[in-house]
Amino acid sequence: MVARISPYGALESEKARCCNSGLFRFLRVRTERLYKYTLCFGAIGMTLKITHHTAADYQEVPWNDGGSFTSELMRFPTEPDAKQPFIWQLNITKRESRGEFGKFPGYDRFILQLGGKTITLRHTRHGDHKLTPLVPYAFKGDWTTGRGLIGKAEDFNCLVRSERLSSKIERVDLKDRKPLSRRLSRTTILWVYQGSVEWECSGERRIVNERETLAVESNDGLEYILKSKRALCFFISIEDKVKP
Repeated sequence: MVARISPYGALESEKARCCNSGLFRFLRVRTERLYKYTLCFGAIGMTLKITHHTAADYQEVPWNDGGSFTSELMRFPTEPDAKQPFIWQLNITKRESRGEFGKFPGYDRFILQLGGKTITLRHTRHGDHKLTPLVPYAFKGDWTTGRGLIGKAEDFNCLVRSERLSSKIERVDLKDRKPLSRRLSRTTILWVYQGSVEWECSGERRIVNERETLAVESNDGLEYILKSKRALCFFISIEDKVKP
């Protein structure tokens, strides 16, 4: 036998005192609406959680390699601690000299050179790699990695905890407002390098301008659509790893 719980059952004890004033009717209608809303979205999973950051939300912090300063674009969770370090983080770093990259054991790392002099990554046990502008490069956060650089440079970085998450980064060129349709990942991150992008999904709409960041969390694999007169952007898809 299954017990049926009224969405407003907790209010029955107040009914006698409130019915004459109309308060009970108001509370009952509001609670019924909330109950229906929960049922509706409970059937498809979680609702969209959208975070949109602009330059005003970015935080300037020094890196631990002694020669870089970074603008942290976004991280999750927003306030990690020693017991719960960040699960993923995005930043743009300005570098002024050669040096060592900080180590991040347990993280997958993506780097994307945006401008300046060419950066060469010198992995102690994995060879050298010269970065190509606007072409993502992936390596492990625990690799011992030096930085060959003469002059100044700027790069985009993404770190994702690899123990239970898989991730990938993709470059997308948009033009002539031709719609581009994709499916949401568990976490989908859009970073616009140039131009302005119109993003739409399930009735939600955002305009993401140059150097702004949009992160969307969803369990439902919903379709989203992108439009732009002309834009160059990058997508990061983060999914839970499937256990063997």
